[in-house]
Amino acid sequence: MTHDPASRLSPPFLKGGPGGICNVCTRASVAEIPSNPPLEKGGTRAPTSSMVDANRALRKGGDKASHGFTLIELVVAVAIVGVLAWMAVPLLEVTQQRQKEGELRLALRQIRGALDSYRQAVLDKKIAAPADASGYPPNLEVLAEGVPDITRPDLRPIYFLRRLPRDPFATSGDAGAGETWGKRSYASPPDDPKEGEDVFDVYSLSAKIGLNGVRVREW
Repeated sequence: MTHDPASRLSPPFLKGGPGGICNVCTRASVAEIPSNPPLEKGGTRAPTSSMVDANRALRKGGDKASHGFTLIELVVAVAIVGVLAWMAVPLLEVTQQRQKEGELRLALRQIRGALDSYRQAVLDKKIAAPADASGYPPNLEVLAEGVPDITRPDLRPIYFLRRLPRDPFATSGDAGAGETWGKRSYASPPDDPKEGEDVFDVYSLSAKIGLNGVRVREW
């Protein structure tokens, strides 16, 4: 039995007939494959329509990105910043007042404790004082300046404060620390404090109302 050499070299699916692909079909399939775009002068290939559309889309995106914010976007941004600032200002004021109130409580505690220590030193006969006196100091400055201890031969001074604190609510920066406080003498009633020959208590001269709803001068 004789076989055709060409039939042995050709795969079955290229043969015509049942189970194969005819030459006409093969030529039609090859004709449907798109050819490369023609070359322009200089050896460059002409851009296709899909490439042109892609370039146009990129240019549009770049123009939009470089355009920046619109007027409406700027107005909205400024409005948001304004609202945040409006909310932050009251919070900052409350924080500052709370800090000053803490300083006022500490200063009142220190001064009142020093006044009581001074009177106790008078009762202990360490400080010279008239017999009919209340035993409280004549002013606030002596609490930090010191008072001679009459029980010591060298009269070494007794100090009741390292430093006289100022009223944190005082508005005058030139006034001395003692002048920033309201002073109540021992002879004056608590509801009508007045200065006198001694200093029995101190209070703030500010008219502000504390965060607890009580005027700070009544603390």
